[in-house]
Amino acid sequence: MQALRYLASREDVDRQKIAVVGGSQGGYLAIATAAFSPEVKAVVSALCFYSYFPYRDLVNHLNQTRDPGPKEIIPPFSPDNPRQKHLGYFDGANLAGWVKVPTLMLGCLADTPSPASTVYAVYRNLKGDKKILWSAGTNHDLVLAFEQYAWRWLEKLFQLEKKEAFTLLERIKKGEEE
Repeated sequence: MQALRYLASREDVDRQKIAVVGGSQGGYLAIATAAFSPEVKAVVSALCFYSYFPYRDLVNHLNQTRDPGPKEIIPPFSPDNPRQKHLGYFDGANLAGWVKVPTLMLGCLADTPSPASTVYAVYRNLKGDKKILWSAGTNHDLVLAFEQYAWRWLEKLFQLEKKEAFTLLERIKKGEEE
């Protein structure tokens, strides 16, 4: 969040065109950062990890006991479960309710670390404009087509020419930025 404040303080940065982008744990951090930082104007979250602990707890229980499972598909948070109660403070599904900016997400239907149901739990709680894309046959892998789509989405959202998105990065690579 300090990096966002720094960026927003720079005269060469358009404060209305700041996005956070991440994959896996970075996808979770993009959601969390947008929840707490008014500087963020858009989010791209791929394979959002570390979300929706009731589901994760249920899956662990079913795997350990070989139980066929309950009738409800998405279990509710349990305030009586100390683990869920404490982890709920920074669960991506809960933080998503504070995200009110346009958000693009990627979920992989065969993803083990970030199951589709946990990614969807984050998505359904987002309050701003949102879009989710699904990859049917991939596990916890960044999908190149999504990465390309995300750049085009940001360019359209912020009305950028392609070269504008890379200007600061190229200046840093050349050593023109501190």
